[in-house]
Amino acid sequence: MIYDTEKKDFTVENSFYPPMGNDLTQHDPMVVYEASLAVAKKLLRGRTDIDIIVLSGVWHSVGLFNSNLDPVTPIMQWSNTKASDQAEAFRRKPQLTRDYYNLTGGYPNAIYPFFKLAFLKEEGYNISTYITMGQATYNFYRLTGNIKVSRCMASGSGLVNITTGEYDPKLLAVINLEPSQLPEIVDNDYHAPLSAQAAASLGLPAGIPVVPAMSDGSLNQLGSGALREGQMTLSVGTSGALRVTSPQPQFHPDMSTWCYIGPKSWISGAATAGACNTVDWFKGLSLRPTTYDELEAGMDYAADTPIFLPFIFGERNPGWGDKRKGGFVGMTSKHDFKQTYQAVLEGVLFNLKQCYDAITKLNGEPERILISGGILHTNIWSQLAANVFGHTLTPCLVKQNSMMGAALWGAYLLDNTLSLEDYEPPVGEEIVPQEEYAEIMDQKYQRYLEAYRDNANR
Repeated sequence: MIYDTEKKDFTVENSFYPPMGNDLTQHDPMVVYEASLAVAKKLLRGRTDIDIIVLSGVWHSVGLFNSNLDPVTPIMQWSNTKASDQAEAFRRKPQLTRDYYNLTGGYPNAIYPFFKLAFLKEEGYNISTYITMGQATYNFYRLTGNIKVSRCMASGSGLVNITTGEYDPKLLAVINLEPSQLPEIVDNDYHAPLSAQAAASLGLPAGIPVVPAMSDGSLNQLGSGALREGQMTLSVGTSGALRVTSPQPQFHPDMSTWCYIGPKSWISGAATAGACNTVDWFKGLSLRPTTYDELEAGMDYAADTPIFLPFIFGERNPGWGDKRKGGFVGMTSKHDFKQTYQAVLEGVLFNLKQCYDAITKLNGEPERILISGGILHTNIWSQLAANVFGHTLTPCLVKQNSMMGAALWGAYLLDNTLSLEDYEPPVGEEIVPQEEYAEIMDQKYQRYLEAYRDNANR
């Protein structure tokens, strides 16, 4: 994205990464960086009037690099669950689990680099001889020559004390890491000059300030205009997430939410592993090409659908079950393909409703819920979301919330008199819950919760 701070408009260029093997939960950091560089150069089209470059990235990725900063392993993304055994070993010890949660803001789970590094150690890697970093930090290194990570990004590693924002020496000792093997943690407003080599690749002058990536989740909060108290974001894209900004770290008594450092304070949230990816998976089971419009035509919210547990890709919140399996419960011969499709939509939303219940128990009811993501492409699913949550939803019409958040952060660093808390994104017509379905949705949700509890040990 190129954002014009005077005209308040932007241009965007998108490109898919090239294929990097069959395991979509890991990738080659050099391929990702070069692909990102190529799309940036295409977007620039020879422009050189760039004041600042702000990066966005994804929480929880990590890989090993040698002393020359060449990758030794692929980058393992948040969705990689190879470390589930290492996380489970922690979870068997209740006090250790509670201590880890209160220290890091995250529950022992395979998503966190702490456990991914423990997995690599058990796979035979002598991790004490390598440099460790995620994709966003690698991108910053390639652009500037500096191995540094924003406090926001580091806070999602499972290696950081969420209150102080610094690496915890006790956790580093567990996996035999020295601070020198990790990126230096810097404040979110840190920047370093664009290197001559990277500048030549982009066709830009060297020396432009480059800001290390904050997470796309935290930047989504900023790009959605939700830095103020009382504003909740509901992102339903490939996966799902709910977030609220908090002036201090938040720890749920049931450990069913997470808390990381955001742009200016903390973010209390919960996320699901399945959303649009799960819907796409189900649609792909059809024996003939089927459009979403066909599947949703004539949908009856009151239909007696089976219960769907949306854990095809494991579970994040509220139960953190990285080995949890999904599937249909209460399926009978009367249920056709369209009804089971509706059950998938409902199941994804019920999992998000579990997250909503946990967050509101901790932070209180929101004044406004800003919804974004692929769910807005379908009126049927968006309305179903309002019915399930029993809360009016406000569509956030910024198509690239996270990149918009990065652009706003860059504008703020150029002129810190700007008030990010007062930013209001363009929004669509409010989606109001349909009262006639309130009791039905509650009954379905209770059935879902019963099936969820029965599925706990499977």
